[in-house]
Amino acid sequence: MPSKAGASQSGEKEMVSRFEAAMADEDQTTALKYVLDYAKQAYGEDAPVTIKLMHRYGYSLYKGGKYREAINVLKETLERSTNLYGETGGEAFEINMNLGYAYSQRRERWEPRLKYFDRALEILRERGEHESITYVATLVNIVINLLNSSSLSGE
Repeated sequence: MPSKAGASQSGEKEMVSRFEAAMADEDQTTALKYVLDYAKQAYGEDAPVTIKLMHRYGYSLYKGGKYREAINVLKETLERSTNLYGETGGEAFEINMNLGYAYSQRRERWEPRLKYFDRALEILRERGEHESITYVATLVNIVINLLNSSSLSGE
């Protein structure tokens, strides 16, 4: 993939060096952030590779317990992905699920997480996967998530 003129070879070398240092420190989230920042400069914020990296970065923030930051990144990713691929294309299903999970971890009202879980299921239906194992597994995962977060237990 050709890069934009704004991304220099020295910038790429610096990104690789920072990435390797972060990975050596076992800090995948920081490593992803270095690559994402470089991709934004090299390819633009709306490039497919940048959107994929944004999603990976948001997911890494979520897995690292930085839920508020993860939600912000994932919402921006969803917006950019929708602009590029449409409402059901690209990684729309996965991004919506990750937003639902991130909201669950924040222990907020259950409406925000259900919004994204419902949208993920709707995407599967629109893709014709309403009778697939993916659809059933997604339903089970959502119910388990809601039970674990006390949303359905009445607490």
